[in-house]
Formats: sequence, C-alpha cells, structure tokens
Amino acid sequence: MNFDFDETEQAFQTAVRRYAQTRILPDAARWDRGERLPRERVLALGELGVLGIRVPQAPATVGQAAHHEDRAPGRATAGLV
Repeated sequence: MNFDFDETEQAFQTAVRRYAQTRILPDAARWDRGERLPRERVLALGELGVLGIRVPQAPATVGQAAHHEDRAPGRATAGLV
C-alpha cells in the first residue's frame, strides 16, 4: 500500500503547515490557556480550505494516524485547527 500524499495533498499539507507555523503556533500556548482563537485566523483557515474537513474519529490506517500526529505533535489548539 502507498500512504504517500499525491501532489494536491502535498500542496495542501504544505500550505496548512506554513500557516500553522506562522499564524497559529506563535500564539497557541496563550490560546490553550483560555483565550479565544481570533476570528480573522479562523476565517483565514476557511480560505485555506481547512474548515469542514471530515476526519474519522479514529484513524483508519497507519498512514492516517501518522498524518494526524504530523499535524500538531503535542499542541492542543493546533491539533484541533
């Protein structure tokens, strides 16, 4: 089985990772302590196509499990976003 992302999925992953690293992670610790995620950041995530993604409750494959861990290792706010 091939668990590699195709070109479109890789581009999406790159865009989301770049946004998370520059616009989410710098403030994630503060938001985890109870502050709200600013509306403009949520709107930008919608523009990236992140909102409304259906994610299975439990990863169906090892590849999906690795993908979810890759999204935000150890970060509550970033993992939900």
